[in-house]
Amino acid sequence: GLTFEVWSTESGTAVRRRFDRLDEENSAGLRTLLDCLQQIQNPGLETVLGVAEDERGIYTDTDMPLPETLADVVREGPLTVPEFEHLSRSLLDALIPAHEASLVHGALRSEYIFIDRSTPGGWFVKIMGYGASFYQPEGEIDPAIYRCAAPEQWTQGSVGRRTDIYALGCILYEALAGRAPFVARGLKEMRMKHVEHDVKHLASLAPHAPSWMTEWVMAMMSQDSELRPRHAAGATEAFNAWAAYAQEQQQMPPPPMVPSGLLHSTTYAVVPQQQPIQVTARLAPMPPPEQILTAVMV
Repeated sequence: GLTFEVWSTESGTAVRRRFDRLDEENSAGLRTLLDCLQQIQNPGLETVLGVAEDERGIYTDTDMPLPETLADVVREGPLTVPEFEHLSRSLLDALIPAHEASLVHGALRSEYIFIDRSTPGGWFVKIMGYGASFYQPEGEIDPAIYRCAAPEQWTQGSVGRRTDIYALGCILYEALAGRAPFVARGLKEMRMKHVEHDVKHLASLAPHAPSWMTEWVMAMMSQDSELRPRHAAGATEAFNAWAAYAQEQQQMPPPPMVPSGLLHSTTYAVVPQQQPIQVTARLAPMPPPEQILTAVMV
């Protein structure tokens, strides 16, 4: 899905991305996608300088890919929490204008996330591979190509912004865990794992990450597309809300400790009441064990 021709010119280096072996229907859809991508011109998205076609097929002139991919980085080990947060925000910031223009990637995975770690102030991240969903590999297919494909892609063949959100969840899961959420030996097994949502919770594989962060990733990977954020802006809002809540919880004073030898009595109202109930909690001396009586009223 990513084939480049690179050559030197008087003005610098020219890069051309090739899309070979596409039928007429897919060629028309690809041209529409690339034309839309060219109009966005976001630094976090693949740059399309022009779209043309010759006897070999459609091609675009673009910029040089960054030095490494996220897949390369993750081979070194799971990301730290600050690295993960920077990556997440960078990817979402890039996807927001694409989703606002109803532009769907449809084939996101870590090999299409290009990174330059030498930039001051943090990594520079760029999403590439737009149009890869039109590419049909020949010969024996590596199931890892589809390790971020959403359940609806397997069952209905449909893609949308929520499909991108699912794929992004899989990518971020891989970044925090150091391994992909779905691993299979063949396409049939890969399909089954996605459709049946056979996946371990990220918290069990990334104990260094706060629980709210792993919950946010798992929510993006929801089996039901309706339970995922609708688009990248919604995923960003959820991330910010989780982070703000976690910050508030850290700043709250701890609850008072119950003095030793005293019994803490708490009353809960479990049914709707027309009038407010005034509940009084008190600390009473702890009676001997044989005199403790527990009463339950329904």
